[in-house]
Amino acid sequence: MKNILRITSIFTLILSPTFLSAQELVENASKQESVFSNPLFLTLVSVMIVLALLIGVLGSVIVNLLRYKFNLGQKGKKIVGLLILGSLLFEGQGLMAAGSDFAGIHPTSFWLVVTVIFAELFVISWFILVIYRIFEKEKIQALATEKVVVAKKESWFSVLWAKLNDRVEEEKEKDILLDHDYDGIQELDNNLPPWWKYGFYLTIVSGVLYIGYYHFLGGPNQVEELNRKIAKAEVEIAEYMANQKNLIDETSVTLLTGKEDLIKGRELFLSKCKVCHGEEGQGSGIAPNLTDEYWIHGGSISNIFSTIKYGVTGKGMQSWKNEFSALEIAQITSFIKSLEGTNPANAWEPQGEKYVEETEIKVEENTSEETEKPTEL
Repeated sequence: MKNILRITSIFTLILSPTFLSAQELVENASKQESVFSNPLFLTLVSVMIVLALLIGVLGSVIVNLLRYKFNLGQKGKKIVGLLILGSLLFEGQGLMAAGSDFAGIHPTSFWLVVTVIFAELFVISWFILVIYRIFEKEKIQALATEKVVVAKKESWFSVLWAKLNDRVEEEKEKDILLDHDYDGIQELDNNLPPWWKYGFYLTIVSGVLYIGYYHFLGGPNQVEELNRKIAKAEVEIAEYMANQKNLIDETSVTLLTGKEDLIKGRELFLSKCKVCHGEEGQGSGIAPNLTDEYWIHGGSISNIFSTIKYGVTGKGMQSWKNEFSALEIAQITSFIKSLEGTNPANAWEPQGEKYVEETEIKVEENTSEETEKPTEL
């Protein structure tokens, strides 16, 4: 009992800086998301705590064995105590490092916590091996007394696996057989496997951490989590819609009237199109005038977009779909539509057919009935 109290006291002192730093984390909880909201981090911390407690128990067992079986006294006690203290120090360091990044698990903190867990597993494995070695001599003597020949020595992994499952050998099942008999089927009074019990204890620790964080340390509630996810979704939707501009084609293109789109369209036009159509779209001997109402391949926004995108075979107009994105072609098209009626100097003569924008004419039907009056003579 005294050893357990001592281990608990040491564990509390080692972790006290962590709880002190938790106060600072609470004060900043409204500004950023806590690392304790990460399920992976909570699981790692729970594993660390359970392993530390297990180290304390095994260390206490080893201390007593060394004292009473091998008469090592205080020397063996100090050696095991140093191992336990070192494990707890590693754990305290891992918790404080993991909590240093309040917004999430920092890569350095994450790997430090994982390293601590592996270090604890190593210490536990070493403790189990020590206990096994202590009892190995007595086991061999007992087998020799009973004239039992040991054909093969079990490995430490086999021993550990047997302890984790706590299975009763078939030869001894009659000792745990219950009196129940259901149509020839009998029941054994087996213990729960230790690995299952440890997993259950781990869920209890995780539940305590969860309740403590979300109900006492200012963790976000369901409404706050929902609002945060909605805000994140809105950002993702905005990014998605921004990328949809490059999905424009000749069937969905619309006239862009924004200043930035027209400026960009003019820059692209001057970079590639002015060589043939002129700087002001006045046309030349190899390319038609783009400022009048006459068009060879149609003057609608869809027609112009299609002509730029696919080009005109045999007329010197190449396809620009590999040079410009769909949005850039729409910007060039809108700029060309803005040139109509500018009447630049030295404009080339009209070519093609006159294009008139299609408009919807709504005819209002007169629903009132007009009656003709008879002419009076």
